[in-house]
Amino acid sequence: MTMAMPTGLFTQNKLIPLPLVNPNEPITLVFSMDIAPNCGVWSGNPGFGGLQINRFNYVAQLIEVGGDVLGQLRQMRDMSGGQLTISTTDIEHSQGNVIANFNGEAHIRVPARRRSIKSLLFQCNSDDITNGPGGMQIWDFYNLSFGGSMNMTNYQLKVGSVVYPPQPVEAWGNNALPVAGLQKGECVMELAKALGSLGYTNPTGRLSAITYCVNTNTAAGVAAGPNADGDNGDGANIIAPGNGQIAAVCPFGLDLESFQHTATESGIDSETMALETTLMINIGVITIGAEAKNVHTYLIYDQHYYFNADGSITFSN
Repeated sequence: MTMAMPTGLFTQNKLIPLPLVNPNEPITLVFSMDIAPNCGVWSGNPGFGGLQINRFNYVAQLIEVGGDVLGQLRQMRDMSGGQLTISTTDIEHSQGNVIANFNGEAHIRVPARRRSIKSLLFQCNSDDITNGPGGMQIWDFYNLSFGGSMNMTNYQLKVGSVVYPPQPVEAWGNNALPVAGLQKGECVMELAKALGSLGYTNPTGRLSAITYCVNTNTAAGVAAGPNADGDNGDGANIIAPGNGQIAAVCPFGLDLESFQHTATESGIDSETMALETTLMINIGVITIGAEAKNVHTYLIYDQHYYFNADGSITFSN
C-alpha cells in the first residue's frame, strides 16, 4: 500500500528546508495503528495480531541546492526575526457517541482549541452491527470509511454561544415528510463547500443521488433516507456490498472559512477565549436505530511552522 502523508508539513506545496533543522532534533514520523478489524474486509474476526506491519518505507523527493541558496534561506530567516515560516493546514480527530434508540438533540463535544478552524468533517457509524442482516460484524466491511445519516433532521456547529451556520443545515431524517429520503442537496453541497470543490463542474465527485447515503441494491433504500447500518427498519440488505453493488457512504461537512476574523487566519477562533465547541445533531421522530453510533469529527485548521535559528521547529495553530 502506498499513500501520501495527509497532515502537517506534508500538506503544503513548499520545500521543507532540512538543512535548517537541527540534526539532533530531526523531523519524526509517528504512526498510530488501528485495530485489525477496521483495516479491510475479513472472512472472520482477525483479532489482535491479525494484521502485521513488516516494514515502512518513506519515499521523499529531495532537491540538492548550493550554498548560495542556503545562505539566502538563512538571510530570510534572520530578516524575519529569526524564524522562517511555512503555513499549511492540519487535521484533528475526535470521537463522540449517541446512545441506541436516541432521538432529540445530541451534543457531540469537539475538544479542539484552534485559532483558525477552516472546516468540519464528520461521519456516523457503529462498532456493533449485530442488528444488521445476518448478524454481520465490523470485520465484514470497511469500517473506517463506512457511515450513515442516523436519521438526522439538521445539524450545526456551536462555538461558545454562536452557532455556525446561523440556520442549521437541513437533512432528511424525518421520514414522515412527503419527500423523505430525497432532501440531500443541502448536505452534499455543504460537504462540497467544506472540501473546496463547490465551483467544480462535478463538485461532489463520485458522490451522487445513487451513492450518497443510500442502502445498497434496493429501491427502498434510495427513498428512505436510511441509517445505512442495518437497523433502520426497512429490511434493506446493506453494509457489505457484493460484486457490482453500490457502497453506502454518508460523510458530512461544514465550511467555516467564510467566518473570517483576521487576514492570516481565516476561520473560527475557539482558542483565544477557550470556547467550548459542540456539534449539535437533531434527530427526528425516527430514532437513530437499535445500535449506539460513533460520531467521528475531523477539524481542519490553519497551522504555521517556524524554523528557528537554533535549528528547532515550533508551530502555532
